[in-house]
Amino acid sequence: MGGTGGQAYYLTPEYATVKERKPFNVNALRCVRQALAIDPSNVTGEVVRLLLLWRNKEFAKARAGLDRLTTLNGINASISHAEGFSRAAMGQTKAAIPYLEKAVILDPANSVVRHTFGIVLFNSGDLDGAKTTFQKGLDLGFSGASSYLANIAFMQGDSDAAIDIFLTGYDTFGQFYATQFQDRSLWEVAAKGYYSGKEADRLKLLAVIDAYMQSPDPIIDWVAIEVYLRAGEAKAFMDTFEAHTPANTIYALTNLWGEMETSRKVRQHPDFQGFAKRNGLLEYWQTYGWPDKCRPVEGNDPDAFECD
Repeated sequence: MGGTGGQAYYLTPEYATVKERKPFNVNALRCVRQALAIDPSNVTGEVVRLLLLWRNKEFAKARAGLDRLTTLNGINASISHAEGFSRAAMGQTKAAIPYLEKAVILDPANSVVRHTFGIVLFNSGDLDGAKTTFQKGLDLGFSGASSYLANIAFMQGDSDAAIDIFLTGYDTFGQFYATQFQDRSLWEVAAKGYYSGKEADRLKLLAVIDAYMQSPDPIIDWVAIEVYLRAGEAKAFMDTFEAHTPANTIYALTNLWGEMETSRKVRQHPDFQGFAKRNGLLEYWQTYGWPDKCRPVEGNDPDAFECD
């Protein structure tokens, strides 16, 4: 039970709006330690322990632990998902796909696994495969898939459909997710800001999120931070991510590796190299390999790199 309890504490700030996530991290680690003290082979406990390292941006250390876990236990659905998800977050999309394909085969009814697989297909440019996978995840109960289905509609040139699909997210789970943004009119502002293609709509969305960030005692989690990414404000996204690193760090970073222009703006921003170095990405890449869309640059600076 300790591993499962740790998992529950770990996941709560990822899927619910909480003011302080530290108590959840502390309790997750406590449960995991108890579980591993009773049964050192508890895979769920080990995976949660590694996920907590990811949340703390200790990516290289977490990868080393995950490699050891895989060597000791072989591949099951949980480990395969962690192997794929971790690579996806670091931009190693091609390497992530086989692990997530395996995880789907091993646990076909798991909507979270389906969603992660959809993300790597989306980031690889396979929009048709991603659409099918996200729809299956949605059918299995992962309502957040509507956001990616909206992205796909937008990338395929249908802004109106993208807006409509995005707003189905509010209708299905908006009252439980992003509780600091409960009014449907705010979701409408976001949908138009992301997908209408009109600069006035984008600026209106940015004005809303800026005002929220400056309000007394705001809850700044991924829901708020992702607005800057999806609205094409690369520097504001990186600055806010560093100042208020979200609970779902792995998921947040998977959003940097797709073909949307908003993601490319982050990868190609002059500040991205410093961001990657300060936040543990560069250490990971130099140890475990470069992302598909970035490569080191020859010269006097061993940390220099460039991205597509």
